[in-house]
Amino acid sequence: MERRHDVALALVAVAILLSASLAAWRFVLPAVAPSRTTPPVGVAFDVTHVGGRPEMNTTEFWVARITRISTNASLSSYQGALLRNGSVLVPPVTVRPGQLGDSTHPVFEFFDSGSSCSPTPCPPPEGPDGNLSADDFFRISFPDPGTAYTVRVLWAATGEIVGEIAIET
Repeated sequence: MERRHDVALALVAVAILLSASLAAWRFVLPAVAPSRTTPPVGVAFDVTHVGGRPEMNTTEFWVARITRISTNASLSSYQGALLRNGSVLVPPVTVRPGQLGDSTHPVFEFFDSGSSCSPTPCPPPEGPDGNLSADDFFRISFPDPGTAYTVRVLWAATGEIVGEIAIET
């Protein structure tokens, strides 16, 4: 009888230890786990096509304008990339005003909102703030007709894609 009692106590002790371990694993460990730099929820775009007219000495270009962003962190927190027909044309590079990457056909550029007013760039608060924000935009100049381009924004710390838009020329 005493042996059964000891076995029952041992089983109860094991059950308690397993329950406590499961609770610690489920609730306590995530709270003390090392934090990682998490990306913003996302970046949303719209697209504008501007047709070039030879008689006006203009070029055709596409603008991928940011319409919504969950967190307007500094530009250096993001990378921009350009794909052509699914292949990487401009690999991920830190977002900054001006040309991104070394592609000359098409030219892939980023504009911090406010950077095109006079005086150039506009002084704060109308000018660029150094953060990725709504109304900032990527521009693809001299695109090939009948081509699928993808503008992609990545969270630099992890390489996770936080926004992208496909443009069919």
